[in-house]
Amino acid sequence: MRRNQDGQHNERLPTERLQYGYTSGSGMFITIPESVGYIKLLIDNFSIPLNEKRELLVTLIEQNPELVRGKLSIMRKELGNSGIFDRVQLSKTELHVLLSGIDDDGKVDKLFKEISNLDTERIWREQKNLFS
Repeated sequence: MRRNQDGQHNERLPTERLQYGYTSGSGMFITIPESVGYIKLLIDNFSIPLNEKRELLVTLIEQNPELVRGKLSIMRKELGNSGIFDRVQLSKTELHVLLSGIDDDGKVDKLFKEISNLDTERIWREQKNLFS
């Protein structure tokens, strides 16, 4: 932050170019707004780890058994005809074991979307507060 002629801090981001990459005189330069833009781009393109997608799906299934009951045919089609779905309360441990056999991000996303009509990535990002 810079100070104005009255000694008060100026609230805008400095747009002077800052040097980085100090090797052999080939310094490169960037402004703070440009660096913030690059960081946001990295966050926007960050892919969600499969284990975290599975955990989100387990939480959805465990906390919304009535929603899952209405989607049992989809669950059985994707995960097999497991006896776990015949119980009133679903065990988180058994759900983890059942979902550990899924190695495809797309399958987890599809199952989450079919059960909840919500986007896995959007929900995950909201929970992680990446854009707040």
